Amino acid sequence: MLVTTAQDLLIGVSHLLQNVSAGEYEKALESCLNIVNSALYLMLFLNGGIEYAVASLALQVLVGIYHSIGEFTKGNYLEAAGHVGMTVVRGSQLSTQLQMLRLKWNIPSLEKTAPSSQPKEGERTSKMAFNSARAVNGDMTNVHLIPALRVEHGYWNGVWAHIGYYANGITIVTFADGQQGAFQNGVLFASTSNWIFELVYGVNYVRHIYADGCSVYSTGHEQWIVW
Repeated sequence: MLVTTAQDLLIGVSHLLQNVSAGEYEKALESCLNIVNSALYLMLFLNGGIEYAVASLALQVLVGIYHSIGEFTKGNYLEAAGHVGMTVVRGSQLSTQLQMLRLKWNIPSLEKTAPSSQPKEGERTSKMAFNSARAVNGDMTNVHLIPALRVEHGYWNGVWAHIGYYANGITIVTFADGQQGAFQNGVLFASTSNWIFELVYGVNYVRHIYADGCSVYSTGHEQWIVW
C-alpha cells in the first residue's frame, strides 16, 4: 500500500506537469487534488493520527462532489450516481473521525482538572488505569489517563444509565443495552456499541472501544478514559 500510494503521488505530479504544459487547467486541477489526497494518505500511513484521516476523508468528499457534478453535466448519470454513493460513504467515515477528533482535542483540558492518576502502593484504581493503558497502547509513551470527576447512576433524557462526569461539560453515558455516548453540554459527539468485559487485578471492567486507540473503562463506581 505504501509503494502504491508513493507511485500514485509521482504519477500525479507527472500528470500535473503535462496538463499545465498543455494548457489543460481543468485536468491540472484534478491532478492537484489527486496529489494532495495521495500525500495525505501517505502521511496517514507513515505517522497515523486522526487529523490526517479527517483531512484525507474531507478531500475525498470534495473530490467526489467535483466528479459527481462533472458527470451529471456530461449526462453520465450512472457514473454520477456512483460518485455520489462513494461520497456518502466517505462522508459517513468523516463524521466518525470528526467525533473522535473532537474528543481528542478535549483530552488536555480534561487532564488539567482530573485527579492525579499516578500509581500508589495498594491503589487498585491507578493500577487498573496503567495496566489498561499498556494493554491498549503497548507502552506508557504519550498515554492519557483521565478519571471521571464523578460517577453516578441516574436518568439521562428519561433513560436509566451509568454516567461519568468530566471537565468542559463532557459526560460519558452508558445505557443498559451497552450503547455508550460521549456528550458535551448535552450534545452527542461520539458513540459506540463495541464493548467487552476485561478482568484487571481481579476486577471485571466494562471496556467500551472507540477509534484511534481510545477506550472507556467502567465499573459501578468509577470510570476512566484511556487513550
